[in-house]
Amino acid sequence: MAGGPSDFRFDRAVATAMLGGMMTFLSKIAAAYVMASVCVFAAISTCRAGDERFYDRYPAPANLKAGDALRKELFEVLRPIHERFAKKKAKFTGRMWVQRHWAVFAGSSVDEKGTPIAEPGSGNTEVAALWLKTFQGWVVVDYGFGHSDVFWVDWPESYGVPQTLVEKLTSSGE
Repeated sequence: MAGGPSDFRFDRAVATAMLGGMMTFLSKIAAAYVMASVCVFAAISTCRAGDERFYDRYPAPANLKAGDALRKELFEVLRPIHERFAKKKAKFTGRMWVQRHWAVFAGSSVDEKGTPIAEPGSGNTEVAALWLKTFQGWVVVDYGFGHSDVFWVDWPESYGVPQTLVEKLTSSGE
């Protein structure tokens, strides 16, 4: 009787391949679970005792003007990263906004003489950065130099940055 139970043959190679495929699939699920856990931990680690005053200070997007202490602190975190790519000491000019435990910047950089610093490959002087406040302090989450597009529009979806904060970078006014 064709197609009946007696026609079943155990093929070790096929079974091994199927098991290997299943293990690959399961390892991808496990990796996604671990990544999601890390993201949740990072989000939780930004909320610690004592930071409530900081969050209360910036519940809505706030413009950090030149001379603001937090603006200086954030640029000190960004400067070593930027100078590694720019290959010279840099100062920043542009718009910076903060909301809760996120900060964003869009502008450009200049050298010690005030000359704009261009990215060697594109010649573009644009700089953008995203910071997150964690247990260890502020960390740069994303950074661009010499970009020709507004890549930060994906930050709300990619990192959970408030949309209202990112919109401040793309608006023409303060």
